[in-house]
Amino acid sequence: MWPMRRRAPTVLAFLGAITSLSGCFALDDFDVEMRDSVTVPGNQLGIGTLAPLNYDGKLTNFKLSSEQTFANQGVKPGDIDHINVRSISLTDSQPNLHNFKNVLDELVLFVEAPGQPKVELARGSNFPDAATVDLVVNATLDLKLYAEAENMKISAEVKLKQQPLNSFKIETLVVLHIDINLLGT
Repeated sequence: MWPMRRRAPTVLAFLGAITSLSGCFALDDFDVEMRDSVTVPGNQLGIGTLAPLNYDGKLTNFKLSSEQTFANQGVKPGDIDHINVRSISLTDSQPNLHNFKNVLDELVLFVEAPGQPKVELARGSNFPDAATVDLVVNATLDLKLYAEAENMKISAEVKLKQQPLNSFKIETLVVLHIDINLLGT
């Protein structure tokens, strides 16, 4: 067995090697939150028909090249390997009216971009009596090509159980999981 004086430098050298080695492996993924809202008009949509709704801004004109979160992370569009949806949650702007449970039958989100097909991003139905609900996302969908396009658009289609007397907003939070390639391959 080594005396204590010899063991300390060996342990410190080992810890130093591990620390310098772990510095070679930088974080290669992060999450980005996108928030927007869509208005369900009162007394204007037909019951049972899937009617299109447009978001107010962020989700209708997402440009990866100008997204500040990516710039803050030092990430350029070419650095990205995959973009997947981690979660999508909806919040009723008037939860006291129980709009999710009483008004919405089904809500479907789609993603589209120039040069890419319009595909289903997420879906929800049989909503509980809650102020915030989660949608079931298409977890296999890679949004990289959509986000690299000139702009990416997320749109909603809603099917109503009954027409709301008054318009109400649905706040949408989309959490994207970004996987980047640090090696440039």
